[in-house]
Amino acid sequence: MTHGDEFWRKRTAASQGAYEIPPLEREGEQKPERPRKYKRWSELDFLSKAFLVFLVGWSCAIVLGGVAGLVSAMAAFRDEPSTTSAAAATSRSLLPPVTTTTKPPSTTAPVHPGHQGVAVPARGIAYDVPAGWQVDNADTIRGFETEAGRVTGTGGAVDGPNYCGAELRTVSYVSRSKAPDLATAATDFATDAAELGYAGSNWAQQSIGPVPLTTATGITGQMVEVTGPRTPKDPTCPGAEFSVYTFAFAGPDNPILVLTLAADRGVPGELTPAQAREIFTTVRLLE
Repeated sequence: MTHGDEFWRKRTAASQGAYEIPPLEREGEQKPERPRKYKRWSELDFLSKAFLVFLVGWSCAIVLGGVAGLVSAMAAFRDEPSTTSAAAATSRSLLPPVTTTTKPPSTTAPVHPGHQGVAVPARGIAYDVPAGWQVDNADTIRGFETEAGRVTGTGGAVDGPNYCGAELRTVSYVSRSKAPDLATAATDFATDAAELGYAGSNWAQQSIGPVPLTTATGITGQMVEVTGPRTPKDPTCPGAEFSVYTFAFAGPDNPILVLTLAADRGVPGELTPAQAREIFTTVRLLE
C-alpha cells in the first residue's frame, strides 16, 4: 500500500483544536456542506448592465487564456510515465493519517502473549496487535479515500511502514456503523475498504463470510474476509494480492463497531487470516 496525498485542511490547535473541513464523522461519513445562498443584484439601468457584461466577458477572455496555459503546465508536471499508470490504478489509495493532537500512543495492557494492547477510548474498547506494530494516538484518523468516497476510523495501528519503498504492509482502525445488523456492517466495511483501497481496471474480489466469531471475553460478532489482486507502484516490490478483514460487533453503548485490518499479501511478515482472527478474538471492553 502507498501513502496518498494530503486531503485534509486543518486548523492549528490554538484555534479551538484541529479539525477537518467539512467535519468528518468518526464512522467515516462526511457531513454535507450547507447550500450556498446567492444575493440578487441591485437593479441597474440598461447601459450599466451592458457595460458590466462587456467588462466581465473581456476580463474572462484574458484570465481563461492564462489559466489554460497554467493547467496544461501543471498537468504535464503531475503526469507519471505511462509505464507506471497501470500500477497506480491498482495500488492502495491510503488516506494519510490525520493526527489532531500530539498525544502518546494509545496503548493498554495486552491479553495475548507477545502482543501490545490498542486502547480506543472513543469507542470504549481495546484489542491487541503484534508487538512490532506502531500504535496511533487516540485522535489519529486512518482509512482510505478516492473520488468515489472514503472510509475511516480511529484507534489504529500500522505494521511495516515503508517496508518496500513507500509501501505500508498492514493498517488497522475502528469505525462506527449505521448498518442494520452485524453481518451487513462487516460486509459493507470490508467491501468499501477493498474498493477504495485497491480498486483498479482489472480488479476482482473474492469474499469469505460473514461468519460468526466470539472473542475471548464473550463478545459476539461477524467476520468477513475480502481478497483480490494488487499491483505495487514499484514493480520490484513483492505482493500481488491484498486482504481486508473486518469484525463487526456491538459496542458498549450498543452502536455497531467494526475493526478493520487491511493487509498486503504475499510479502514477508504478511498478516494471515489466522492472525487476523487471533487479533479479533482479543477485542474487549476498555476498563
